Amino acid sequence: MPTVVYGDFEWDDAKAIANATKHGVGFEEAAQALTDPHAVDFSDAIYPDRVVTLAMSPRERILYVVSAERGSRVRLISARRASVHERPLYEDNPEPSVESLADMPDLTDESRFRRRDGRGHHANLRAGDLVRIEPDLLAYFGSVEAVNEALREIVAAKRVR
Repeated sequence: MPTVVYGDFEWDDAKAIANATKHGVGFEEAAQALTDPHAVDFSDAIYPDRVVTLAMSPRERILYVVSAERGSRVRLISARRASVHERPLYEDNPEPSVESLADMPDLTDESRFRRRDGRGHHANLRAGDLVRIEPDLLAYFGSVEAVNEALREIVAAKRVR
């Protein structure tokens, strides 16, 4: 299945379909939620390259989104609606207590999840311009950035003519 590029975000198309079927949350909605300036991020000690984010989507749903930095893009891994125990961390508790974290089924291990300072770490990113890159092309070029560079070279060569 192809890699999907959506502005500054990307994801595996098959994973997005499975996620939407299982959780009822599309990755386009999740990418838009990550641009929420009030989003709250947690680092994951077990998967240090991943970030768990609680953010408001354009559909006014608080989402629990797992992502990872991949070069200049944010790669979405999973997204679901935040649980009843997770929503207060976004809604009205800017600095969660140890007790509130202990009540949460998915963020219980303080040694695993650490809240990052501030809010809205992805607010400056752009969600839009959906492009699908087939796996064979991505394998050939090695990265989305290399595909873009090749396309720029084609466009520049056509301008010269």
